[in-house]
Amino acid sequence: MAENKTQATGKSVAQFMKKVENDQIRADSQIVLKMLQEATGAKPFMLGDTMVGFEYYRYRYASGREGDSAVIALAPRRDRITIYGHWSPVLLKALGKHSRGKVCLHIRKLADVNLDVLREALADSVATSRVLAAEVRVEPAAAPPAPARQRANASKKPKKLRALT
Repeated sequence: MAENKTQATGKSVAQFMKKVENDQIRADSQIVLKMLQEATGAKPFMLGDTMVGFEYYRYRYASGREGDSAVIALAPRRDRITIYGHWSPVLLKALGKHSRGKVCLHIRKLADVNLDVLREALADSVATSRVLAAEVRVEPAAAPPAPARQRANASKKPKKLRALT
């Protein structure tokens, strides 16, 4: 099976955020980053090269499949902010201008959304994701593991992550 691309890397979140090219996306992402820290009470960590995760956990499904994930994640893109989580349709209806995928919330600029509703939606997503994570959690973990290439058993490739929906 293919190696999961969204593994914890140990890279600097601050350095990554400085490299976001679009000034508006970078500024808005810093605000969302702070909101996510408040919602989770956790320090951010890099997942792959382009995502910032919060609240690391290791999971194992009943099938035996296991891997690493984050309760919620932020990905500043070229023209939007993407937040990966579990979203309340009621809150999203009141949020303002956004689009979404299955677990993705896309916001072009924070000026287009109600920040109080966004803060509530993030907290709700974190709570929902924690419940779902608890159902597949192997062990609680406060921080992501060392990058795979630094692990003693680096020859074992982790299995691909699947959304918890």
